[in-house]
Amino acid sequence: MDYGVWFDATAFVEKALELSEPAESLPSFRAVVAANKNWQEYMTKMTNRPSDPLEFEAVYKEINRIAEEDALFSIDVGDNIINSFRYLHLTPKNKWTISALFASMGYGVPGSLAGALSFPERQIFNISGDGAFSMVMQDIITQKKYNLPVINIITSNASSNFIKSEQDDLPIPEHSGIFIEDQDFAMIARGMGVEAVTVTKSDDLPAAFDKAVEVT
Repeated sequence: MDYGVWFDATAFVEKALELSEPAESLPSFRAVVAANKNWQEYMTKMTNRPSDPLEFEAVYKEINRIAEEDALFSIDVGDNIINSFRYLHLTPKNKWTISALFASMGYGVPGSLAGALSFPERQIFNISGDGAFSMVMQDIITQKKYNLPVINIITSNASSNFIKSEQDDLPIPEHSGIFIEDQDFAMIARGMGVEAVTVTKSDDLPAAFDKAVEVT
């Protein structure tokens, strides 16, 4: 590297392409392209598989189906960040936000509030895990109070699974402080006057997501 570059990334790449000359692709590049194709086929297979109990991939298939082309996504800290990067069909028309620097759990709901207030004409999603959502779920009443049409998607596995994976990497002989009590989030939401449904198998997802669109 001869020069450090402090620049807008998109503008830099566009200018670099403008100044570059076509070159024959290397075998290593073609191998990466083929591997990516295989990866995309694998992810499609995962999103289309039926599951009972429900697995998370099918949830993202439904999000992609109902999401408007300029939808906003507030993604909470945890496995949903990784899953969103892999499975959400994001384009430059979308906006999305995560707690990238501090990895603060409980980011999804307040992020969705900010999105709904800043862009009232656009579709807003909050994607949270049960651990993160448990920290801030009382603010669903704020969505209700100000009539903010947020679609809240809560994935539940009764654990802080991202932290579990980190503990597995260390490794720690016994997991510590990651298991949480399972909760009926739909009942909690209905207690705040928000329409909600619990889905436990993939066949029931389309109707649930259609209802979410209808009521928001």
